Order: sequence, then C-alpha cells, then structure tokens
Amino acid sequence: YWEDHYCSAFGSAASDVKAYFRHWRETVWEGRIEKNLRKLTDWRPGFRVDRALTANIDRYYTMEDFDIAGRHLAAALARANLRADVRRRVETLSAAHDKARQFVLDAMGKAEESERKK
Repeated sequence: YWEDHYCSAFGSAASDVKAYFRHWRETVWEGRIEKNLRKLTDWRPGFRVDRALTANIDRYYTMEDFDIAGRHLAAALARANLRADVRRRVETLSAAHDKARQFVLDAMGKAEESERKK
C-alpha cells in the first residue's frame, strides 16, 4: 500500500519508479543485506551496521545494481507525457541515485586501498 501510495506521486512514471525501488528492496536488501544483518552486527561488537556495511560494501552492492536501477529511472525520464513537477521528482531521484553510485564507488576504492595496506 505505502509503496503504491508513494510512487503515485510520480504520475505516469509511477511504474518505473516502483520498479526502481523494487530492485533495491528485493535484490539488494532482501537478497543480500537483510539475511546478513547478524554478520554485519557481529562484524565488530558495538560497531554500527551502516559502518560495517560500508566497510564491506563490495559484498552487498554492485555497479550492475546501479545500472539496472538506473535504467528504470531512464525509462521514467523518457516518458513524453510527464508533468513538469513529476519530471523534477524523477530528476531529483536520479541525482540521488547518481550520488549513491559515486559513494559506493568511493567506498569500494577505500576498501581496496585498506586491503592493500595490510
């Protein structure tokens, strides 16, 4: 219900945006992260999950994830009948997607660098 409600704000691009979020939820969260939460919290006692996830980011995120999810946003932006306000929402989501991709790339680079130092 809530996913449909939220995605309805994306007008005629709602199905594309829903597919975008579904990819992250089903493939990444349910498929990789959720089943490893215990491992992430046990990784370093007292360590926060977000830090453990970032330190092991290449185990949970791939550039292919960003490519697949990005295609859903590109399809949303390609819709000719988007209202201007909806187009801005999709563009904002797309910009956030691009920043998240860069964060993951940066985190992967740092993880690789720290492994080389060991």
